[in-house]
Amino acid sequence: MSQRALLQTKAAIAPPGSANPPGRAEVVLSKPDAKPGELDRILATPKFNQWWDSVNRTEGLDYIIGSVDIRDANWFGPTNLGFFKADCKVYRLEPNAGDIPDFALDAKGQHATVPAIAFVRGGAVAILVKVTVHEPNKSYFILTSQIRFPVGQFCLETAAGMLDGSGDFKGVAAKEIEEELGIKINAEELHDLGRFFPSPGGCDEFIQMYYYETTISQAVFDKKQRSVFGSSSESEHIVLQFVPEKQMSSVLLKIGDAKAEIAYRRYLLAKRRARAASCGYSAKTARCGVKYAGTNPDYCTYNEDTARCRVVASKRKTKPAT
Repeated sequence: MSQRALLQTKAAIAPPGSANPPGRAEVVLSKPDAKPGELDRILATPKFNQWWDSVNRTEGLDYIIGSVDIRDANWFGPTNLGFFKADCKVYRLEPNAGDIPDFALDAKGQHATVPAIAFVRGGAVAILVKVTVHEPNKSYFILTSQIRFPVGQFCLETAAGMLDGSGDFKGVAAKEIEEELGIKINAEELHDLGRFFPSPGGCDEFIQMYYYETTISQAVFDKKQRSVFGSSSESEHIVLQFVPEKQMSSVLLKIGDAKAEIAYRRYLLAKRRARAASCGYSAKTARCGVKYAGTNPDYCTYNEDTARCRVVASKRKTKPAT
């Protein structure tokens, strides 16, 4: 038997054909093997509430949530909700309808809906790690290799892991680096690379990215290549691959790890901006006002692709020869 509940919404009107009062959406758990009280457990989890807060808002979004049917849920423990699938009924509203919104109609004159099947798994972190092995002073990016059953193969990826609902993104990232790479760090040593949505058409997941750089000895480098990493409680079996810095671009074209590609690209941009700042380049004026100050400040331009300043010849007119 289905379990039901009503949730508060931010809409001021009731969905079409709904017996619920305005500002209420019905949530149903139609999972065939649902246990007694399981819907209440789901609604109490940080994962559900974070997802609900993200979709149940009106600012800039012209829709109203009518109902949420949770078809399945996977638990990683008594209180740790791993994933759930929700089939939602969401109606489109007329844009800029004022204080009293009106429902939009489709080409057949029916209430227009929004595609609203969601696989909810929450956020994750990914960390691009670069190590320099002193003597002979070579730099590498570390990728993890492990079986990914859904795609039926070993995958090379950046270190990554799911968020735990605490909101401590850097803390989770530091834990994943220690578990998957065997490197213990202070979370404040991580550099923010922003986030992205891998598949927003069907999944709520976002990935928050960081990068971290350190130096290790040749002995540690050799040992890591012979070791196995990962959390035993999660049945992980991870080996590491050290990619020489100059080969990273070509390796990324082969492995198909979107988070590694995006993190690497943003890492390069961050490094270029840092170099630009050191030469006196100003993003506000698009000029290098320190290095060439007093000589040619008006004609110095910074090139992001080469990470260098280029002095453009003066365009002042010269007098014709007489």
